[in-house]
Amino acid sequence: MKRALLTSALALLPGIALAATDWQKSLQDEITRIDNYFPGELGLYVQRLGDGASLSWHASESWHLGSLMSVPIAVEVFDRIDKRELSLSDTVELEQARIVDGPGETSQHQPGTSLSIGYLLEQMLGTGDQTAADVLIGIVGLDAVNQRAQQLLPPGSDYQQLGPITRPLEMHRNVFGILHRGAFDLTATDFLEIRKAGDPEAQVEAFQERLGIGRQDLKVPDLASAYALYYATPINSGQLDSFAGVLATVQSGQALSPESTEALLTMMRLGSGRLTSGLPDSASYASLSSDLPRRVCDAGVISTGMFRGDTESDGVIVAACTRGPASAEEAGQALTEIGKAIAQSGVMQNGE
Repeated sequence: MKRALLTSALALLPGIALAATDWQKSLQDEITRIDNYFPGELGLYVQRLGDGASLSWHASESWHLGSLMSVPIAVEVFDRIDKRELSLSDTVELEQARIVDGPGETSQHQPGTSLSIGYLLEQMLGTGDQTAADVLIGIVGLDAVNQRAQQLLPPGSDYQQLGPITRPLEMHRNVFGILHRGAFDLTATDFLEIRKAGDPEAQVEAFQERLGIGRQDLKVPDLASAYALYYATPINSGQLDSFAGVLATVQSGQALSPESTEALLTMMRLGSGRLTSGLPDSASYASLSSDLPRRVCDAGVISTGMFRGDTESDGVIVAACTRGPASAEEAGQALTEIGKAIAQSGVMQNGE
């Protein structure tokens, strides 16, 4: 049977452990049940901000977070807006070199199209749009984004660094670069054409054709092997409890002005995370999702009127990921079941 780490602590009294509450015991039982049938691994971190009580399931391990890393990008952009260095209405021309494959609308625009920063933020946070993320990184700089990610981590030895965060195009180069070093010479347009080839085997063939190489020139046999080696690196990775700490910093208003904090969370609410299943009508879920081969994540902030006060510290932070041989459908179903388990655990009820 797979094991979990169950923790409960008071945010105002660090280091003091309390007995598991009813919601923690209920949620642990359900996660154990889900994990026992899931054909892969599950990671979960849940924290109630009102009293700091939390549940951790393999959350201190390193997980590939993918598009969840949009949060530090967005915070860096909004910080520039708070400083009046940028505004949501500012526009930037879309460059061909920034257009990458993935969800969202940004890649459907023609190069040279003027797009507002507000639109790019909505696309990145609401749909996981990687082209929008690439454009925004280009505006504020990758070094600034990575510095911001570390600044958002709560202080303390329990939290380790996130990342490094990379441009979305570099992810494709890093993955295919494991197949052959020639990948680092390819452009965004090259990778768009490779991805259009179809299934992973067809993509590898298109990659070989573009480089003019044979099968014998590949360093690993297939794309699945390349992804596995890529996921073993720290790039775009981090602990779930650390990432939850980033979300808590944002939710509590410590990262940005009240106006920018609400704007960021509102844009995250445009998404439709898999963990929303079973949440009460009074709840809203400001979420982010990441869908990569054999790596699926969902994370965000659940806010509900069921808490004792309408303060910035109210809410539930959730970060969940799957990895391993499960299909995308199986991973999605597991996250849906986790969402239902969270809703039914009682974590969103008044804590007395």
